[in-house]
Amino acid sequence: MTLDEAIIHAKELAENQSICKDCREEHKQLAAWSEELKQYKEEKIQETNLDHFQQEILEKGLWNLAVVKGGPKRCDRTKCIDCELRKDRSRGCHEKVMDWLKQPYIKSAYKLTKFEKDLLQSYSNIYKYKFKAIPVLIRMKEKGYFKDINEDATVKGILADCEITEED
Repeated sequence: MTLDEAIIHAKELAENQSICKDCREEHKQLAAWSEELKQYKEEKIQETNLDHFQQEILEKGLWNLAVVKGGPKRCDRTKCIDCELRKDRSRGCHEKVMDWLKQPYIKSAYKLTKFEKDLLQSYSNIYKYKFKAIPVLIRMKEKGYFKDINEDATVKGILADCEITEED
């Protein structure tokens, strides 16, 4: 039985006049608690950038961070022009990194293999076109590539919101 089914069942029993008053009250309370549980599950606690990148930061020893393409990189090996934190010049880098680590992690919409990303980048002259307007990409999708790609998205939009995954 799903949570939604349990809520419906409890509400039905709470209104059922053929059962005793105490049972109706118990089912009414059960329905209310189930609704609260459902709401809590839907709210889900948001993962922060620190939560998401913690293992990578520790494994790579990234104590002095820059943020490049939504992820942590070594500051001493990153040009300031490439760092996303350069936009706010009113504060120091350390403060900006601390703020970034506390922010909710925003998951990339698209997961691509390196091959898929390279293939999309080869269509740089037609970035503004939708994925579905490029026949070779549609044929590749039919063969199992580009699994989670929204065909109405533009090539530029896909490349802007993707991350590289391991090859299958």
